[in-house]
Amino acid sequence: MGRVQRHEISHHAHAHHPLMAPLSDASVDRVLDRLLPDEGGRLLDLGCGRGEWIRRALSARADLAAVGVDLHPGADPEGFTRDLGGRARLVEADAATWAEGTHDVVLAVGVSHVFGGPGGTLAAARRHLAPGGRVLLGDGIWDLPPTPAALTALGATPGEMSDLAHLLDLVGQHGF
Repeated sequence: MGRVQRHEISHHAHAHHPLMAPLSDASVDRVLDRLLPDEGGRLLDLGCGRGEWIRRALSARADLAAVGVDLHPGADPEGFTRDLGGRARLVEADAATWAEGTHDVVLAVGVSHVFGGPGGTLAAARRHLAPGGRVLLGDGIWDLPPTPAALTALGATPGEMSDLAHLLDLVGQHGF
């Protein structure tokens, strides 16, 4: 039996969580309210899964357009576009190598493994971001140094996730 790939683990771990992130509906609404442009704009969701962030963003802003990129989208791309009135599309591609213009908002939630960590994720977001745009990075951090038991339970290594101070340093290094 072959080794299970990270995207497969993520898919199974989040199979019953539409956003693939531990946020309440109220928290998502607050994040989107602060993140989305007041008028129009283009949103890109790197590693979009089933496109739930896109669905919610388009519900919040009627004049927003969106693209979701995922190696294995969890929704039918044609049906997704049709369901959202042609304002969004899903692209089946590797988010790490996909390139198509710039966007006013770039989402990268739970996808740092695709880009080799948070630094690579921030670099990818920067490449896709229009001047004055906004990024939502959703990634895991350690509140405290992990115990050996925690690392074993997660199948993680000590350097796989950083602490908040290191993450904020990376954010600054990438010009945010």
